[in-house]
Amino acid sequence: MWVNHHSMFSTIVRIDRPLLLLNLLRLTGVRLERRAEWAAVIRFSVGTVVYAATIGIAYVSATAAPAIQFLLAGYYAFEQITA
Repeated sequence: MWVNHHSMFSTIVRIDRPLLLLNLLRLTGVRLERRAEWAAVIRFSVGTVVYAATIGIAYVSATAAPAIQFLLAGYYAFEQITA
């Protein structure tokens, strides 16, 4: 996105205040998009850690591990990230 931004502005001859404000809004949108991606990384990382932990939990309790995995499936069944 950043390369596209620079190539777009290399063709512009004159820049005024409204164009700068539009540019700022566009870059803010890119930043908010990156924040949503980071939230998805955190969300899926938590699930991976919990799933890995159920392997160890299975040695302690054979009924708790599938129950936790069932709850984890419910965790992923609903979209939690609002863009």
